[in-house]
Amino acid sequence: MIQKVKNCLLTGIAADAFGNRFIQADLPTGQELWSFSQAAHYLTATCLSIIDRREVAPVEIGKRMRRYYMEQQLSGLSGDTLRTLTDLVDGYHWEGVGSEGNEASNAPLLRIAPLAFVLDVAGNEADRETLEAIVQLSHSEENVRH
Repeated sequence: MIQKVKNCLLTGIAADAFGNRFIQADLPTGQELWSFSQAAHYLTATCLSIIDRREVAPVEIGKRMRRYYMEQQLSGLSGDTLRTLTDLVDGYHWEGVGSEGNEASNAPLLRIAPLAFVLDVAGNEADRETLEAIVQLSHSEENVRH
């Protein structure tokens, strides 16, 4: 399982960096740097949390994102993600943060990719609740989580 999560992290980050440049219609040439979106940061936090703890723990993923933000290790953040992270820094509980409405993006899809290797959301209600809690870290609206 851990190797699959590591592979998901590496391929997800590479795909995000390439896709991010493609979306911007500005593919790098020569020595230009590739950039990552906020989805890659959430993916990294999710994967490293699973690798370190050998389990899926939404609160630990939230703490890791908060730490990345405090250490200024993040780039490419949307206003919604920035609001979520500042709410976490300001002491809001991780279940009470996240964007709502039309501003919600598809970033959770990249972040939950490694969960396919560790959760059984079809057959286990607790696993489904864990998945929803992780998506809620950035998207609080219920229709985005289902």
